[in-house]
Amino acid sequence: MNINLTPTTCKKNALGFTLVELMTTLSIAAILTFTAAPYVGQMFQSNALTSQSNEMVAIFNFARSEAIRRNSMVKICRADTEEIDTCSASLGQWKYWLVLDNSSVLKRGIVPGLGSIEQTSNFYLDTLSFKPDGLVYSNNALANGKKLQLKAKSNYRCILLGAGSRVSVTKATTNCI
Repeated sequence: MNINLTPTTCKKNALGFTLVELMTTLSIAAILTFTAAPYVGQMFQSNALTSQSNEMVAIFNFARSEAIRRNSMVKICRADTEEIDTCSASLGQWKYWLVLDNSSVLKRGIVPGLGSIEQTSNFYLDTLSFKPDGLVYSNNALANGKKLQLKAKSNYRCILLGAGSRVSVTKATTNCI
C-alpha cells in the first residue's frame, strides 16, 4: 500500500477549528458562566459567615479556658471602636469585640467585612461572663439559650450557648434571635 503524504495533504489535515465550532464553544462557556455567577457569590458569602462563626466559637472557647486557667472571671463584650479597652455601654451590631479579665484586655478583634456581615446578640448588654467554673453567664444567670447571630444578606449563622456552656453553630435562612 502506497500512501503519498505530500506537504499539501498534511497541511489540509492540520487545519484548526471552524468558526461555527468556535462560536458554539464560546456560547456554551458564556451560558455556563452566567448560570454559575450567582452561586459563586453565595459561596463566598457562606464561607465568610462560616469563618466568622468559627472565629467567634474559638473566642468563646478561649475566654472559657482563660477563666478556668486564671481562676477568675473573663468577659467577652462588644466594643465601640477598635482601640477602646472597655465594653460598649449601648446595644447594637458587633463591629469590634474584646476579651477582658479583671485588669486588662486579653484579646480584641474586628468583625471582618464591616457592613457585609452583621453580628448581633441577645446577651444582656452584649456581654458574656465566663466564671472560674467554666460556665458562661449573662446578667448573672446561666447563658443557656443565648445567641449570637451573624447575617450576610439572606444567610444566617446562629451561635447558640447551651447547657454547660456548650456552643453550637447552625445555618438558618431567617432571623434566629
